[in-house]
Amino acid sequence: MSDPTHRHRPDALRLLAVLAERDTGDGQHFDEHPNDSWRLRGTGLVVRIAAFRELSAGRLIDVGDWNDSPVKITELGRAFHAAVLEEA
Repeated sequence: MSDPTHRHRPDALRLLAVLAERDTGDGQHFDEHPNDSWRLRGTGLVVRIAAFRELSAGRLIDVGDWNDSPVKITELGRAFHAAVLEEA
């Protein structure tokens, strides 16, 4: 598992927290937004694409085909998020 002491950027940790809270297995849909970012559908939450790449590279989230696929938190991502919360 990724080391919870590994420092992810705040926007990546925020994205992970949102997915941990909202993703019940089917993922969450994001829409393209200006300035290399995506917006969580139906909300005002906007996250830079770099945060998705960072978490995807660590296998903490699954972005599917990077187009219309829902973004899902992985089991590894849930465990990492829980470990981060324990540290806080």
